Amino acid sequence: MRVFKYKLYRNRRQRRLAYSIGAYASVWNHFIALHRRYYQRTGRYLPKYRAQLHLTRLKKTRRFGWWRQLDAQACQDVIERIDRAYVAFFNQATRRPPKFRSGRLYSSFTLKQAGYQLTEGALWLGKGNNKQRFSFFQSRPVEGTIRRITIRRDRVGDVWISVLTDADEEVQVPRLDRRNSAGADFGLKTFLTLSDGTRIQSPRFLFDDPKQLRRASQAVSSKRPVSGNRRRARLALARLHRKAANRRAEFHWQTAHWLCDRYDRLVLEDLNLRGMARLWGRKVHDLGFGDFLLKLGHIAAKKGTQIVFADRWYPSTKTCSACDTQREIDLSERVFECEHCGHTIDRDLNAARNLSRWAMPPMQETA
Repeated sequence: MRVFKYKLYRNRRQRRLAYSIGAYASVWNHFIALHRRYYQRTGRYLPKYRAQLHLTRLKKTRRFGWWRQLDAQACQDVIERIDRAYVAFFNQATRRPPKFRSGRLYSSFTLKQAGYQLTEGALWLGKGNNKQRFSFFQSRPVEGTIRRITIRRDRVGDVWISVLTDADEEVQVPRLDRRNSAGADFGLKTFLTLSDGTRIQSPRFLFDDPKQLRRASQAVSSKRPVSGNRRRARLALARLHRKAANRRAEFHWQTAHWLCDRYDRLVLEDLNLRGMARLWGRKVHDLGFGDFLLKLGHIAAKKGTQIVFADRWYPSTKTCSACDTQREIDLSERVFECEHCGHTIDRDLNAARNLSRWAMPPMQETA
């Protein structure tokens, strides 16, 4: 499966489409309340198919008859999203169940098999004489058969379309060359420290101009709620965050390509990102380690680079890379000094070399 993402042009029709996305929030909120009432009365989970049948009956009533103006498959997809969210909550994949959303915060709906037509640079929504044309900049052609289209509105108000197709990605056989393998240690001051001594510095996208971000945040909080000034201030703040997110994504892609072009095998540490976020908060979110790992895995599959994750409890930081002696080291100590052999080395470089050595036995067996 591949996803092609395009941005719709900004015009009056596009703004109406952005406002119509919030209409699906009423379907979401109604069935969130229905799930909660059903669980309180029966102590059981409301099945997805019963909820979808109930949606069909609600459209025939006077109160919810206006839901017939919404796309039927998109409404069914809202119920499927709620079902997936509750399944993830019951399986302890998420900490909180799905909650109510306002029309402003509800950001997307999905069209699966009908209700749309995609042509060169245009998206047609609706059926028959009610079709509407929405233009977008088609930066690259769509490959494969379209499976579904998601229309998404970001916090700035721009509308994007994501086209999911069945086109296959080119995947190469992993290259297994021990000479081109490296261990990589993540850090807050240095984004990546590699076992060969290469360092990739940590860009701080949200902190490049902290005064500008602080002023924009203060402008939102100082404006009167539900006012035009607050809306404009909120959009200005959202533009700053979107700019930082775009720069962060570009840095992740460039770093992933560079690593996969240079190394045949990378050994990374299995980080507890949720625990790191509780300790260091915005710094961890600004670096986006989780998003980087997803991009790195995608590029590695295309270029044949093998990604190996060391055991989460492997003491890469506490172990001397010269004699394997372990000792406790405080977070403030940036230099590792071995009391057994006297080896002195940078803390992050020592961890990266231990990670590289951790994957050596499997590589020798393969060779």
